[in-house]
Amino acid sequence: MIGVFMNKRPLNSMIRGNTSYEKLEFYRHFVDTFKEPLCFYSLDNIDPYRASIDGYVLLPGKNLTQAEVRVPEHHFSRAIIYRQRNLNKIKKFIRNHRTRFYQFQSKKERNKWTNYELLNNVPEIKSHLPETYPLTWDNVIKILERYKQAIVKPIYGSLGKKVVLIEKRGQIYTIKEKNEFRLVHSEVALEHLEMYYLSKFKRPKRFIVQQKVNTDRFRHRIYECRVSVQKTSSGEWEVTGWAVRLAQKGDYLTNVSQGSEIIPFSRIFNPKSDTAYTIRDVTTRIAKQFEKHFPDTIDLGIDLMLDNNKHVWFIEANLRDQRLSYYNDREMWRRTTITPLVFIQNQMVSESVTKDG
Repeated sequence: MIGVFMNKRPLNSMIRGNTSYEKLEFYRHFVDTFKEPLCFYSLDNIDPYRASIDGYVLLPGKNLTQAEVRVPEHHFSRAIIYRQRNLNKIKKFIRNHRTRFYQFQSKKERNKWTNYELLNNVPEIKSHLPETYPLTWDNVIKILERYKQAIVKPIYGSLGKKVVLIEKRGQIYTIKEKNEFRLVHSEVALEHLEMYYLSKFKRPKRFIVQQKVNTDRFRHRIYECRVSVQKTSSGEWEVTGWAVRLAQKGDYLTNVSQGSEIIPFSRIFNPKSDTAYTIRDVTTRIAKQFEKHFPDTIDLGIDLMLDNNKHVWFIEANLRDQRLSYYNDREMWRRTTITPLVFIQNQMVSESVTKDG
């Protein structure tokens, strides 16, 4: 049995069948195909000192049932832990029961600045990274002077929330941001830009500022590639899914939650082209580097952009890929859901053989 650790809200939504990104049918496909039971649970369902979990169990050929089961030895984390007390609880749970967690996610693993630094030290990856700094006023000006465009984003942000685009055109600065999914822009002089900065980013340590990629366009709209790179049954990193997100016309955000349009990767790229090869190469190199620093990483959703010269740029890595980019391709959505679980099952078999040997 594999434990699947989730945050409480998406777990309850999945059980009721109304979650947007955790699909019980795909987990059921894994259980029925590979004959490996799953136990879904949240932080509320565990006690670090109790040898059992009061979770929701999925058995081959059976419906999801609430049951108390022995703590599994292997777990796949689909939860994000932010609060220190919750982090302490789950770490104590892992330590007391000697369990192994794959894809463990706390602030440490999700810090965009830390992730940039660990990739920036690799020569083969560095050329694919936009210039990035911790947010300060001086760094904003530095990026604008060099590239004329700067992106400011939260270190722990997701779904395109609180991401701001600043553009320099002569002595005028254009600010673009989203307000309740509505694109808002204003034009200001330098002194007013500084006033905006001071009022908007009162806690700058929570943000980074980044070179805005001069993005390639499709149908006059910018786009971003979401690439799933995962550990497969062979134990190797492989690209298991990809899609393209087209921003709304005039928008600078490509997140599905911000209204972007999802189209198949093949609408823009030939999967056998040099560009596709480069995307596979860059994403697998990035995944291997993440694994060096976070050894139990097995599942990444990597966002890439291409510039006008088709150079590939890394934007960010998502350790809990919601797989919404595969909404129109259920086979790809299913495959990217079960691939990490198949890898974990193979690890369990290998450990069992080693013990028996």
